[in-house]
Amino acid sequence: MNLRTLRNPPLNIARGQRAETTQDSRMIMPGQRYRLETAADERKNDRLLLKSVTQRNWSRVGSGVLETADGKTEPCFVKQYIDRTGATHRDHLRYEYDGARVAASALGDTVIVPTLLLKDEQRLLNIFTQVELITVDELLREDEHAFWQYYPLLLERLADVLAQLEASTSLVDNSSLPVKVRDYRSRGLALNFKGFEIRNTGYRLPLTSCNGNSPTILPPVVMFDFVRPYLAPIEEAAAKLLISIGLLNWGKPLTRFIKGPDIDMLDMARHYIGDWTHRDALEAELAIQRGFRFDAIKGANRSESGLKKIGLRSIGHRYLNQLEKWVESHYE
Repeated sequence: MNLRTLRNPPLNIARGQRAETTQDSRMIMPGQRYRLETAADERKNDRLLLKSVTQRNWSRVGSGVLETADGKTEPCFVKQYIDRTGATHRDHLRYEYDGARVAASALGDTVIVPTLLLKDEQRLLNIFTQVELITVDELLREDEHAFWQYYPLLLERLADVLAQLEASTSLVDNSSLPVKVRDYRSRGLALNFKGFEIRNTGYRLPLTSCNGNSPTILPPVVMFDFVRPYLAPIEEAAAKLLISIGLLNWGKPLTRFIKGPDIDMLDMARHYIGDWTHRDALEAELAIQRGFRFDAIKGANRSESGLKKIGLRSIGHRYLNQLEKWVESHYE
């Protein structure tokens, strides 16, 4: 997986380089081989060879090779829950572990969900199968023509995902999941995930060329970073998806950020998935995004965080106000 956080530039860690933040001996580094501390007895002699590591806002991510005791190897994607400031997030380790397992069971027939291979509690690691992909937001920035060619078919698939989330309350054992009660009307409970959004969606590589024609077959869709699973109204899942589509222009490059939400993109999304939600759910998700994007800004130090807050106040508020106006004009 190739994950991108657009509000803060990623830091690629070179071999032998010291971490940019407070030191933690558990921080994974490229070129190192680690013996895994796992609860599975049959995997206690497995080792992880890291090839690359990148520091993101909330975690360190990397690619490597999982080496088993019997000599087999498997390419893997690794996520360590140590953020840009050096703080650890053991709860994120648990939530993403749970989310990956539940999502694979509920959605594995609709989209590709990377298989969770191992969890190392000591080093705060989740290890997944390696899936070569391009995320939807990367494709938008690198090849906008290809993005629009696939976009209608993607929206059809995401409508299938919402239907599967709604059906999963009876098809998957949800007895241990928390139930979130909302104060707006709903057609019923559905499986939800904290990380359910468009930026955690991509296409498995390689993409086939359309030669300028509209494709009739959608490339295999990959969804990841589901994080914490819970039960909540289906309108919440659809609102998270629709608002995240409205936020695809958020961040870099600055020209997209200043432009604000892409109205054509939102209108097309409403055509395919808009009936799954309503104004109350959308406004609730917008309120969450306002708090998250202005209150939880990560920086390596206080000065960096302060500069980002100043920039977001001028551009970010206007962006979210435009998205709010779109919701108000399309939903009663």
